[in-house]
Amino acid sequence: MLEAIDIPLASGETEYTSFGMKDMLEQRTVDVLMPDLQRIGGLSEMRKSAAIAASYHVPISTHIFTEQSLSIAGSAANCISVEHVDWFAPLFNEKIAVKDGCIPMPQSPGLGFTFDWDTVKQLQL
Repeated sequence: MLEAIDIPLASGETEYTSFGMKDMLEQRTVDVLMPDLQRIGGLSEMRKSAAIAASYHVPISTHIFTEQSLSIAGSAANCISVEHVDWFAPLFNEKIAVKDGCIPMPQSPGLGFTFDWDTVKQLQL
């Protein structure tokens, strides 16, 4: 039976608190911590998780929801990547353009993205 694999393991997208993230780091179950902004409890909890990971010298990567998590990725020195899926792109006026594997940091106020309210209204149930 193998006791270790030689492939870096990223996980955390189904954890709901920074305390759970800390448990994963203490148990050394991940090589890259990957908090999900919506599940972890928003920007503050994601920022806490990034700081906790940094204290363990573990990098982070964001888990989707790029328009919201990009600000954390840009402000966390231990963020090594951003997982980007354009599922939610129609909801925003500003579009993410990936060029040479990089996403430019928005320069607008707040998170840098504003809702396209016409699209949001069309999608409401």
